[in-house]
Amino acid sequence: MDSIVVNGEYIVYHQYDGSITTLNWTGEVIYVTEAPTGISRGGLQCFGDFLVTGGDEKPLSVYNVHSGKLLHKVLHRPSRIEYLFIHETKIICIGRDEPAVLIGYW
Repeated sequence: MDSIVVNGEYIVYHQYDGSITTLNWTGEVIYVTEAPTGISRGGLQCFGDFLVTGGDEKPLSVYNVHSGKLLHKVLHRPSRIEYLFIHETKIICIGRDEPAVLIGYW
């Protein structure tokens, strides 16, 4: 496991093989989805109904946190995504090689 995030309903973690596993608080697996993001590092966040991932492979992926359905995938920066911050209308991506990138989203 390289990244984990929790919210009121789920425990979501990203494996080194690129898969994302979502559990409920009793430990039942809700879904496992493939996410070719490379190692996620800190690029895994939940916000409302959304799960956002980013990693070494550079795309920013947005999933429905309840179903695991991929909603959007954006290849938006030339370096890997190491950290994400999510707000109601913005996603801030931070990579090692560049200044932070602000993305207007919703």
